[in-house]
Amino acid sequence: MKLIPCLILSIAPVSGGADWTALPAPGLCASPAPHGHPPALWDGSHIRAVASRADTRSRPAGPRLPLSSVAQMLEEDARAHGNPLEFFRGSPLLLARGNAAALERARTLLADLERQSRALEIELKLTLQEVPQGAASAAPAVLDESARVVSGEEACFGARTDESFVESFEVEVAADSGVSRPQVSLLATGTTVHVSAARLAQGGSIFLSGLFDQSVLAERVPFEMESNDLGKLEQPRVQVLQCAFSGVVENGKKLELEFVPKAGGSRWKLAIEAKAGSDKLDAQADGWRLLDLAFVARDTRLLPRLGPGALLIGEFSWSEEAPASAALAPSAVAASLEDGRAAAAGGRSPAPMYWTDELLLLPRSDAALAERALALLAGAEALRGRTSVVALEQGGVEARFPVASGFPSRFLCGSEKPYLIGYRTELAPQTWMPVPEVATGFDGLCVWLGARDDSASCAAWSVHTAAPRVLAREDARLGRMQTLARELRSADGRLGLGEAPLAFFGGADKLGLGLQKH
Repeated sequence: MKLIPCLILSIAPVSGGADWTALPAPGLCASPAPHGHPPALWDGSHIRAVASRADTRSRPAGPRLPLSSVAQMLEEDARAHGNPLEFFRGSPLLLARGNAAALERARTLLADLERQSRALEIELKLTLQEVPQGAASAAPAVLDESARVVSGEEACFGARTDESFVESFEVEVAADSGVSRPQVSLLATGTTVHVSAARLAQGGSIFLSGLFDQSVLAERVPFEMESNDLGKLEQPRVQVLQCAFSGVVENGKKLELEFVPKAGGSRWKLAIEAKAGSDKLDAQADGWRLLDLAFVARDTRLLPRLGPGALLIGEFSWSEEAPASAALAPSAVAASLEDGRAAAAGGRSPAPMYWTDELLLLPRSDAALAERALALLAGAEALRGRTSVVALEQGGVEARFPVASGFPSRFLCGSEKPYLIGYRTELAPQTWMPVPEVATGFDGLCVWLGARDDSASCAAWSVHTAAPRVLAREDARLGRMQTLARELRSADGRLGLGEAPLAFFGGADKLGLGLQKH
């Protein structure tokens, strides 16, 4: 294996006998390390089938700034200054050769890019505290964790436990025989917070969005079907508190959320402190100014449709209209800035701009170009991320959490449980077997919000399930089963910033929703 680098260099083009020199590549050229944190449960489901290995694999992310782009930038800069520089394209390293002046200039430009890339890092500190009802102060933090991410990346805090249980049975029959196989599913418990962070105003403020998820196993009871061909099922009930949030905070400040998941219960306080580097302008007139577009270049995450499940899934009529894209690609920004540059350069060819999926690199020699770019980005950022606070209350359940303009949010509080609602049959010429039909239902409150400037559209549903009535095998014929009675309330409306809260539903289910200043 040691011969491979020598072979690569031996076939490289040679110019005047000069030696190849390895230059330090910026940290942005490195691919991010693979992470293994649990995926965010955006669909709200904590009882799910076991994923296959193929379903859990994902493609690795590439570098924020490809090495080939850096080599192109340095070569074009060297030609513009009369010091040709050559790069070897077949190596994973930044191998260059040229005269001493060209190499020294390349090192200076690379050092400047590395310094600017450090400013893209964001430090996150998350604390989650439980304040018992009537307590004077909070107990020790349930979560007290920190992470460092590059602008646009996601961090995961907390821990999740997956437990397996027998949710149903699969059946196969052939000729005069049949067999049943346990269908194992997973229930997820624990407390996790997924947070994505991106800089605004080139580090002046920070956009945070994510998912707070807390789930507890309330009970795990068996259900005997009394069928000769099938065994026992398990019916766990998981208490769920979940909130999809988003908001903008000043650099070094905290984004705060509060929840009371049940009447008379503890108050949970979540605080996320975010600190980021900012661009410090210096007197250097050479090289490129790196602009962070991680916030404006990414489109809004769409929350999956969430319904109450068993027996009620057909009661909902979903809107399938997809919202228009709000992302502003760096290539579009560069195209807008290009207008009029040639005329301003007095007939000379203007210094080139470069961009990636989330970065824009502008020549430092063109100060007016940077001013135009920052003004354009400031306008785009002002259209997205304007933050308000949702205040929610229903029968002792309370919540306060931030919502950003253009980013959907959701609050979910209740319990999730599977039910045996019927059977189907598998038939063969001389035999048959019953197949259980299991459906999961959610009891509790779900509120969806779509904030836009000084208002927010909202939709909510509330579900209660009475104790299931169990049919004996003699009545159901194939085996014991459960019949359900589930009450559904739903409403929608529009909240105005600072206006009186809206009241939905009635009686014990009365829901109050308001939109307040951040």
